[in-house]
Amino acid sequence: MNTTTPESRWRHVPHLARDIALLLLVLLTCNSALAKVSLRDPLPIELEALQEPRRVIAELPDLQAEAVRAQDQERLALLYLAEANACRVIANWICQRDAGERAVLTADQPTLVDLRIRGLIAQARGQISLGDFSRGERTLADAELLLDQVDAPALASDVYLGYSTLSSRIGKHSLSAEYAMRGLDVLAPGVAVPMQIRLLRNAAEARIRLQQLPEAREALRRAEALLPDIDDPKLHAEVRLESARLAHSEGNTALQQEEGEAILQLSQRLRNTQLRGLGLEVLGLAALQAGDAPSGIEQLQDAAAAFRQLGLDRDEHRVLAGLLHQPKLGERSVALIERFIELNDQIELSERAVAADNFEDRLRYAEQELVLQQLESDRKLQAERSEYLLARTNYLFTVLALSVLLLLSLIFLYFSQRRSGERLRDAVIFRQRALVQTSHELRGPLTGIIGLAEQLQQTQPDSRQLKMISSLRGAAQQLLQLAQDLLDRGRLEAGRLSLHPQPARLRELVEQLRSLHQPIARELGLTLTLDVANTVPVGVLLDEVRLTQVLGNLLTNALKFTRHGEVSLGIRAEAAAGPNFTRLHFCVEDTGAGMSADELKQLFKPFSKLRAGQLHRSGAGLGLSISHELVALMGGELVAHSQPEVGTRFEFAITVEKVDPAAQSAHAAINSTDIDDGDEALEQLLPVSALLLDDDEDVLSIHEAILEQLGARTTICENPADALHLAEASPHDLLLVDFELSEGGDSLALLSQRHRFAGDPRVAVVSGHPAPEHLPEHVDEWLQKPVSMARWAILLATVRSSKAAVGSTG
Repeated sequence: MNTTTPESRWRHVPHLARDIALLLLVLLTCNSALAKVSLRDPLPIELEALQEPRRVIAELPDLQAEAVRAQDQERLALLYLAEANACRVIANWICQRDAGERAVLTADQPTLVDLRIRGLIAQARGQISLGDFSRGERTLADAELLLDQVDAPALASDVYLGYSTLSSRIGKHSLSAEYAMRGLDVLAPGVAVPMQIRLLRNAAEARIRLQQLPEAREALRRAEALLPDIDDPKLHAEVRLESARLAHSEGNTALQQEEGEAILQLSQRLRNTQLRGLGLEVLGLAALQAGDAPSGIEQLQDAAAAFRQLGLDRDEHRVLAGLLHQPKLGERSVALIERFIELNDQIELSERAVAADNFEDRLRYAEQELVLQQLESDRKLQAERSEYLLARTNYLFTVLALSVLLLLSLIFLYFSQRRSGERLRDAVIFRQRALVQTSHELRGPLTGIIGLAEQLQQTQPDSRQLKMISSLRGAAQQLLQLAQDLLDRGRLEAGRLSLHPQPARLRELVEQLRSLHQPIARELGLTLTLDVANTVPVGVLLDEVRLTQVLGNLLTNALKFTRHGEVSLGIRAEAAAGPNFTRLHFCVEDTGAGMSADELKQLFKPFSKLRAGQLHRSGAGLGLSISHELVALMGGELVAHSQPEVGTRFEFAITVEKVDPAAQSAHAAINSTDIDDGDEALEQLLPVSALLLDDDEDVLSIHEAILEQLGARTTICENPADALHLAEASPHDLLLVDFELSEGGDSLALLSQRHRFAGDPRVAVVSGHPAPEHLPEHVDEWLQKPVSMARWAILLATVRSSKAAVGSTG
């Protein structure tokens, strides 16, 4: 059988929310991880080409054929890139261009886009080195367009390096330096170190051309700091070449010679004729700068021969131009001049051919420009549409994930709050029941104590005994007040305490309050005054019990904390909205210890006992808190004003309805009955027979003694069955029943048989709870424990009055 409860099911909601959140996070991460292709590592043979380029070039054809047979496009493209790199090291620019182009054609798949970009860069470098600047620029642009498909900053910096080299070859040295720095900005420290060195080399070359020698020296310093960890002889040679050029600009012949010798050693290691020519050119220029013309001319002639061997017309043209400026050439000058003119014509023809090719290319591309623009526009539109759809999908997915998480959080929060609310409600109900039960249980023993004390006061004790009896009765009254305060506090917090307005005589009510507190004031040596303005109406509609409770608390508090002087109660009235309403202002003032401003802030908080209250043991700190909330229920606000050692004043105002004094309730009239008639007067009253039912033997004995002292004849019983038998057997004037019998509902069952009672007695119940708004059926009076002697007298007076009325009509 499934015993899972709703609460236990929802206990797993937090774990479910966590699992769903983790799943959504994984899906989002996977979705974003598919966006770009990563850069592949080069083959080992490509790295070997930096040291032994000619061996690598010899081995590559067999490896490429093997990759073709295996239909391994990725490996074949990597082998073409290795070939392009080897050709670069030996300065075979045609080979580099063609190998790069073959890599581009091989890497025509979307997943090989990084290899396609590398092929385009290698192809562009070969074109630029051959002087085909226009095609080189377009090839670099094609590579740049593909960069957004890969996650490889090194490729972006390589494109910038190509633009920098192109700008330097066409004399745009500022632009060359700018592209070099942009390439460096793309790379993080320690990433693609050889690329950083090449970019710094280009930046240094551009600064030298611009005569910005300190910036050039700084760029070379940074490049030289990175060189020790790089095993690339050609790159070392290129950095040393720029260092030599900077030394020439600075007139440092020693450094030029040192760098030239180092370049020649690296050229021999790589068997690179172009590097040999560049090294000889550096040494020749250094010798000329040092004044050694014969040596310088010889080395420059060797450099020109090396460039001529490779067919590097522009490099040979540059060296010959330097030689022709020397005055000591002798017979060699004619041959050099003829060779210089020949090279000049070749270069001019080459440039014209390139220009013609460029013009033809422009014509061909012009015809396709509209088509290309349309295709590019369609491509961008499709890319934007795909990007938009992807972004929208991610957005909707994120919103959905967050919505699910929010919904689960709200569900978890709802059930958590619900459980907390239920626990809090149960705790409040339990506390309320505990307060009610405690109050009820206290009232039983207190009824006995107060009853016994009142009985003892009637035995004419001596002064010492009377003082002890008074102390006993006062302690019981304090406990009774504490029980009532706890009960009222609980009802106020639960919102179950309501007012029951009844017609009342206000003047008589406050006179009774003064009479009740006058003995206490007289005992303390204080003056208790009452000041009721003439404008105060005689009859008003209000809850007499709660108003008496508030004023009683204020008077008791004032008397408690006043050592000398007086305590006063004042009432005045003023007009209110409506002809039948008036606004009553109540004021209780004393000349006691007073309170500070900080103490006033804590005054109406439950269980607060301030500095002055520490002088007294009695009181739980609930009276003023309850009074404050009772006044709020009446529609007013209880406020306090106080000064230390001067006194305290409590004020509040409520609006009440004026009523005819004749409409005063019978209960109020009975409360005003004078009961101090003495034993002789009691003997002359009509006899009253009373039947008492209570399951507490002690309480029953006390009630019996009090009623007999007040002139009643009593019959007692401890269970409802006996009480019903006695009530049927003989007539009684009064039936007194304990409402909370241990048998539970038997008291109500007994009262439901009232039609069987002989003589129709007056039915009164005794309870530890306050009287309900409507008395139960068959109940005439409700007495709350402990019942005072005055209340017993009022009850018997009512019974005698009813009995006399029946006798006179008979």
